[in-house]
Amino acid sequence: MRDALAEEPVLAADESPVNVLAPETDPGTGEVVPGAAQVMVIRTPAERLVWLRALASRRAEGITALLAFFTGFLIVDGYSACQQLSGQLAGIQQCCQHVIRRCRAVTRLGPGSLQSWATDIITVLREAHQAVEEARSREQPALDAGLLASLRQRYDEAVAFGITHNRLRDWDGDGNHPGYALGCWLREHADQVWLFTTALQVEWTSDLASHCTSWARWAVFGLAGWSRCRIWSMAGACDSSGAPGGAVGIAAA
Repeated sequence: MRDALAEEPVLAADESPVNVLAPETDPGTGEVVPGAAQVMVIRTPAERLVWLRALASRRAEGITALLAFFTGFLIVDGYSACQQLSGQLAGIQQCCQHVIRRCRAVTRLGPGSLQSWATDIITVLREAHQAVEEARSREQPALDAGLLASLRQRYDEAVAFGITHNRLRDWDGDGNHPGYALGCWLREHADQVWLFTTALQVEWTSDLASHCTSWARWAVFGLAGWSRCRIWSMAGACDSSGAPGGAVGIAAA
């Protein structure tokens, strides 16, 4: 499965935010130790190939080691560990659905309509996605340069507004105001947010990869049964014992 995925030009990757394997415990205290097991899904954009891999933890070294075989375009959910792979990859696409969810959370903070800049980000990303889909349907190799420049300018202006108006804003949580934190993140990762507009073979989201992690709850315990898929165990396959290093591969039948 890994060799097949390595030949693909684009992959999406996401890890499960919850434990789906038996957590490791301290033999002395019986307490769950930090770094409890996770499951990562690595898939092709059309889900022709889906690989579920058990991880001992969500630590950066485990994720980067798992993805060390890949050199194409990778769609990710914003987890900072993936930035360590930038030197080996053709490019990183930040999942725009994850970006949109973060923007929606900021719009609810106010005061009033002050955070509408985050709504502008959502709008411009959706317009960019629609433009990419139309270009694909017409088999164009690239977006119109003027259109892309206009969309990117609107994004940059909205981000700058969010940073400026939230830099010193008080809020009742820890650290910087979420609007300021989001604006800085969007500025820092702008090229990765917009990669799908210049590399048209790259999808704008990895959301299907995150949905696939729910399959692991079934596959890990031997309860999977998809009508149009073949499932097979790889070396050290996941089972109800929660054996580390397991994997389950899924391919369209």
